Amino acid sequence: MTEAEPDPLAVVARLADGFPGRLACSDAERRASLALAAELRARGLSPTTETCWVRPQWALTGMLHALLALIGSVLTVNAPVAGVSVLGVALGSLLAEPSRLVTPLMLLMPRRATQNVVAGHGEGVVRLVLVAAVDAGRTGMVYRRPWATGEARLRRALRGRLPAPSFWLVLATTALLGLAVARVTGTHSHSTVGAQLAPTLIALVALGIYADIALSDPSPGANADASAVAALLATLDTLLASPPAQLGVEVILAGAGAPGALGLREAIRRRRKRWRRRDVAVLAYEPCGVGTPRWWTHDGPLFALALHPQLTQLAASVGPSRGAAPHRGHGDGAAWAARRARWPALAVGCLDARDRPGPARQAGDVPASVSARSIRGAVLLALGVARGLDRQLASAQDDHHRRPRSK
Repeated sequence: MTEAEPDPLAVVARLADGFPGRLACSDAERRASLALAAELRARGLSPTTETCWVRPQWALTGMLHALLALIGSVLTVNAPVAGVSVLGVALGSLLAEPSRLVTPLMLLMPRRATQNVVAGHGEGVVRLVLVAAVDAGRTGMVYRRPWATGEARLRRALRGRLPAPSFWLVLATTALLGLAVARVTGTHSHSTVGAQLAPTLIALVALGIYADIALSDPSPGANADASAVAALLATLDTLLASPPAQLGVEVILAGAGAPGALGLREAIRRRRKRWRRRDVAVLAYEPCGVGTPRWWTHDGPLFALALHPQLTQLAASVGPSRGAAPHRGHGDGAAWAARRARWPALAVGCLDARDRPGPARQAGDVPASVSARSIRGAVLLALGVARGLDRQLASAQDDHHRRPRSK
């Protein structure tokens, strides 16, 4: 990045201050998308806006799952057959939730409109898809420092292998269902009541957490995810000024990113038949405004999914020289959504010393908390991966042309 390029902090301020309350599928999110389309037009691109219909009420759905688990636990004591039925519905819906399969609980939630802003530039052997979310999530006690610090310490102690919070509700519901089945089959013992207490408490805590998030105010969203948008635009500026020889560039500024990359999932669904997996590489931007650069090696809300090995190896080859380090995530971001669709994908972002994205999803996630240096670090990492992929493709092309052809 040079001094002539747009200030990334100005982009962060325009999104966070100019469009407060930009929750997924809100009017503020739509206005932010239109403003970003204008930013792309100012760069000489021809963006299009794609309307998608999604169900972004993930916190309310989580509340229903936890409530069903609690109801099933109570029913198990005197009506175990009914308890098995309720717990079976809750577990099936929980397992289907990350895949966004339509379940009875999801059908209770109304569909809402969101927008993806899409623009392309250049042709190449591979289409490099730059992705960032436009919206901001809700705040909640679980995102505040005492909870976040404890979770970060535990994750570091487990070397990044701490499952996502939703995993514990799945585990608790599974345990309750097993205990209910034992009662139905008559194989339970006196210890069943005691064993039922722990998963019931987990479901109760989950209910409180989801309810708190659902009722909380929107975050200002400066780091999550205005800084990701700023990093993407800064990367795009450099690639437009010095286009890679083997890469075409596609930008997707996705709506409804906080509730599980819903906008990007719709974008992928619309393109899967047109874009072959071998011709696509997704570079997804996580919050980039606080801490040092990281690249994600794994991500996923229930079970960690390895991100694309070629892209993670490229990040590992260029990252240390840029002060970057690997990170094992447990979220449901854009890179995870792309990998679930079998597209090559990598996530880049910044994390603080506690492996947290600073004050993301908190009331303090304001432009003043975002560092231009952190955003520049994430941009340099992303550019290193893009340039490295471009060199690999050029080398493969040269090898192909030098290879002797059989007569």
